[in-house]
Parts: sequence; C-alpha cells; structure tokens
Amino acid sequence: MVVLYRDPALGGSYNGRYAIIDIETKQLVRVLDELPGDEPYEQGMFVQNNKLYIAVNASKGGNYVWIYDQQTDKITKGMKLPSSISGFARFDKLYD
Repeated sequence: MVVLYRDPALGGSYNGRYAIIDIETKQLVRVLDELPGDEPYEQGMFVQNNKLYIAVNASKGGNYVWIYDQQTDKITKGMKLPSSISGFARFDKLYD
C-alpha cells in the first residue's frame, strides 16, 4: 500500500511524502524520500507492469511522473508534466 502523508520537516506547503506500507505486517517498508515534496491534497498514482507511477506537483524543479520499480527498489524521473498544473485529481494509466 502507498500512502501520502504530511512531513513537517518539509515546511508548511508542498510537504507531502509518499511511503510504502506492508498491510499484513503493519510495518513501514520504505519512505520514497528521493521524490520532491508534493502538494499533500491529492494522490496521483497507479501501478502498471510492477511499477508505481506517481505524478508529483513540486514547488521547485517542475512537475514530473516519477517511477518506482518494485523489483529493483529504484526511483527514476519520468515524463515532464506541464508546470501550469496545480494538482492531479486522477492519474490512471499510461498509453503507448
């Protein structure tokens, strides 16, 4: 399970952090701290082909889709999104 939570260490805004939780063991698996702070209001993410795609609306550096590969435990910066977007209410699937 992936959760978005507010991290006060990031300041008063754009303080959203993503974490992976194991529901069965009720343990924190990993904080995705490679990602920039996100607006903590909407979660724009989905899983496809064992990869987690997260649309991040960052305060600096631009908006991107970030890709977390569950098998390698690596995060990479993916597609650039328009900077005029202020949030991602829904993000379902990438098409070829």
